[in-house]
Amino acid sequence: MALFQQARAGALRLMASSFLLEKFSGAPEALLSDLTRLGNRCVRNVVLGDEARGLAALYLEHGILVAASANDALHLALATTEAADVVASWNFKHIVHIEKVRAFGAVNLR
Repeated sequence: MALFQQARAGALRLMASSFLLEKFSGAPEALLSDLTRLGNRCVRNVVLGDEARGLAALYLEHGILVAASANDALHLALATTEAADVVASWNFKHIVHIEKVRAFGAVNLR
């Protein structure tokens, strides 16, 4: 995967949390294996704390996402509170969707 190759080359540093790894539990074995091999040099472990949980609750409160998508809200809130430069996702319905991106940004600015 190109993203992991860039991390190994030192071009970027990935963030991971137990929450994120839990979401990856159903991912293809090759992806999980690549992520595991990256190690701490390429991956910064972050903790899902109260600030991210509160921000995720605001995303739901403002109707950006529904309760069934609470994990997506937590994923984005954690990326926001940890100042991630980029969120990598295949979720075009809730995350990589321009109207949603604008709405998340508006809540983040408040």
